[in-house]
Amino acid sequence: MTEITRNTELTKELLQELKDEYKKLYRVVLVDGTEVIFKRVSRNEYKEIMRKYNEIENREERLWYREEEVCRKCIVYPCAEVVDEILSSMAGVSSVLCDEIYMRSGFSMSLKSDEI
Repeated sequence: MTEITRNTELTKELLQELKDEYKKLYRVVLVDGTEVIFKRVSRNEYKEIMRKYNEIENREERLWYREEEVCRKCIVYPCAEVVDEILSSMAGVSSVLCDEIYMRSGFSMSLKSDEI
């Protein structure tokens, strides 16, 4: 696997490597033009994140930490250093990205049950 650094360009070859490793990937472009590639959060990752911040009593603060953690676990491009800069420089980006990750991970599935 190619090491992704601050200077790594998202080439077709790198994207294929990421797809081979993570299978399903999704792309968003932030308002500043930054391209972000993310994977779905797995059930085990989700449970780990939910347990990790249980000691924080303030509900909103706990939510903020969880959103950032989901982003850090699921964003596969750009590198972690750039992700940290993105999360700290735009107040709402962790919430918006987390919502998108959750949606792609099955949290917004519109299922219809049938009476049997």
